[in-house]
Amino acid sequence: MQVRFYQRVVPLSTFLIISLFLIFGAGIAWGGSASDLPGDALATAAGAKVEVTGELTVLVIDDFKGKSSKVVYKLKDQQSGKVYKLHFRGEPPGRLRTGSVVTVKGKAKGQHIYIAADSGVMQLQEVVPSAPAVAGEQKTIVLVANFTDAAVACSVADVQNRVFTDPLNKSVDDLYQEMSFGQLWLTGDVAGPFTINYSTTSACNIAAWASAAESAAIASGVDLSSYNRKIYVMPRTNPCGYTGVGTVGGNPSRSWIFRCDLIDTFAHELGHNLGMDHSSTPTNEYGDTSDIMGYSGFGLRQINGPHQDQTGWLSPAQMQGVTSSGTFTIAPLELSPEQALAPQVLIVPKPDTGESYYLSYRQPLGFDAVLSTTYLGGVNIHRYKTDSVTRTYLLGVLNNGQSFTDSVNGLSITQIDRSSNYVTVQIQMNPAPICTANAPTVSVSPAGQSAYAGSPLSYTVTVTNMDSPDCQAATFTVAATVPSGWTVSASPSTLTLMPGEAATATLTATSSSSATAGNYAITAGVSDAATAVHTASRTVTYTVLPPPCVTTAPVVTMSPAMQSGQAGATLSYSIFVTNNDSADCGATTFALTSSLPSGWAGTVSPSTVTIQPGAAASATLSVTSAKTAAAGNYAIAVNLSDGVNAAHEATANGTYSVMGDTTPPTAPSALTAKLVRSKVSLAWTGSTDNVKVTGYKVWRNNAVVAQVTGTTYTDAAVTSGQTYAYFVTAFDGAGNVSAASNSATITLTSKKR
Repeated sequence: MQVRFYQRVVPLSTFLIISLFLIFGAGIAWGGSASDLPGDALATAAGAKVEVTGELTVLVIDDFKGKSSKVVYKLKDQQSGKVYKLHFRGEPPGRLRTGSVVTVKGKAKGQHIYIAADSGVMQLQEVVPSAPAVAGEQKTIVLVANFTDAAVACSVADVQNRVFTDPLNKSVDDLYQEMSFGQLWLTGDVAGPFTINYSTTSACNIAAWASAAESAAIASGVDLSSYNRKIYVMPRTNPCGYTGVGTVGGNPSRSWIFRCDLIDTFAHELGHNLGMDHSSTPTNEYGDTSDIMGYSGFGLRQINGPHQDQTGWLSPAQMQGVTSSGTFTIAPLELSPEQALAPQVLIVPKPDTGESYYLSYRQPLGFDAVLSTTYLGGVNIHRYKTDSVTRTYLLGVLNNGQSFTDSVNGLSITQIDRSSNYVTVQIQMNPAPICTANAPTVSVSPAGQSAYAGSPLSYTVTVTNMDSPDCQAATFTVAATVPSGWTVSASPSTLTLMPGEAATATLTATSSSSATAGNYAITAGVSDAATAVHTASRTVTYTVLPPPCVTTAPVVTMSPAMQSGQAGATLSYSIFVTNNDSADCGATTFALTSSLPSGWAGTVSPSTVTIQPGAAASATLSVTSAKTAAAGNYAIAVNLSDGVNAAHEATANGTYSVMGDTTPPTAPSALTAKLVRSKVSLAWTGSTDNVKVTGYKVWRNNAVVAQVTGTTYTDAAVTSGQTYAYFVTAFDGAGNVSAASNSATITLTSKKR
């Protein structure tokens, strides 16, 4: 008689399992919603204390693409018919099944009840193995239902083959017959396709969809009362986004398939119907793909050792409890008990958590011919809480010479040998301390930095010794690889750490001064010359920035630097501008403005120039001096600015020399002389001057007789009988005198007596 160890959950008084039956409440929406808040978040919310007895529905919602699932617990009050969602603080009680009638005590808030999960557990020895959880014929109806705007991707014939009648004996029915060693098989029918009055934009309500599909099936003449398994195949495109959903237990059980193209989705959800939870790894809920209860999409394959124990399909004689050290042989799990020449599952207690280690051996037999070689190398080690609806956890697969150590419980499992017929392991209980060397963990902070070429950057390298507690201190060398031409150093360059201890070093990397802008990898690593496994690395980024833009004052010159001209003259100067910014700067637009003496006028053309670094441009300054400007040198300038950067300001200076006025006015002309009432009336045409005619001098008989500003003069100082000769000259403000005008002579006749 074999002894096996397992966990039995001792429920608290808040749970009373009265019977097993299912009433699936119509109109209950099993889809997730924003109101499905975690129990821990709401357990302290105010609410009335309640005690409710009712029918339980447990649903597992699978989202393989999103790598997550959700378990929904619904309780339908027997008295009021009201449906509550149950929230547990901590892990829910084991063995909760759809169809159970339970009594719960807790706080009610709306349609939510918050309760504490049972936590009492004890370690038991059981000499009488449990009976199979489910066995015999499973009468199954598969209803194929389309939405109004989406159809199931598989035909009814495809679904029939996948579930029941694959011609190559690769159906879900064939799989379950093989896994159960003939103790369980599926019979049934596929009906449809039916079109239900829901679309991809409808609310997520899988209960309503199932009800609509059943109504359509009944209307077509299908008698649903004779089936204890119901499967609903629905379009992949749906408002829930699920891959599949299955009740945990139930009679009839129900499952929803949204990926009919993945045959193992059918097997997975049926596994939930039979009471199985997911096959996981410690870091991935679906990570143990050796079992159909892991991810779908890997084809049909058998279940793992813990699930064989849970279902009760494996002969009790083929499951051996281990209570002391020794060497044990394990036969492949796929063999029928009659073929196996050794136990197929070893169960080793894990006292610290109340779980057990399950040791099994997988080979590519039957449906496991598709199994990844990952699981075929040797003993598969799982962790599982026996006699409960919990996940199984794959901890590793050993090869010859490899060991699994549980230092907390004083356990060591070492694989000695393997063949296609068996694997041999040595199990030590409370072994002598074993040092298991592991790769250290390395983290580098920050993950990325940036600097200009040639700049040093420092990174903090944190190293943690991950050896088992029974190991001695290890010395790790800290180093790094950098691009060619770069330099790197670590301080300190070695770290001596005890198991579990962490320490830091500073890594300083200096890029090459000629490095071009871009991202460069720096790989920080640690190693230990004494232990090869003490190697780890982490890559971070050094970003070389583009060279900086250095702005410099532009050069602006004026040519010629000095010019001369008469007052009022316009002179032109050439302006030359050079942009002296570094080559990494962009073009700059400079504005050119003139600075001139008051009263002068000037323009710069063009008034703006846009110049690339190192390039030059030119402009022309035109300056007109004031006509009244006195002779002398006057400062003129052109100012340069971009209006933003003070470094881009510059001035070009020049000189405008106003020359003295040496130009006389033009000679007056057309001088006439007339006698008017004993006076001589003179008139002439005025002169012109480069600046201004100031006035005229009137000459009579070569002597100045008058100075006027106009172009007429009347000479009254004349005597009759005399002859007078006149001419006129003009003068300007500088004293310049014009040539004489034409001469005009007049004789005054004598008066008769």
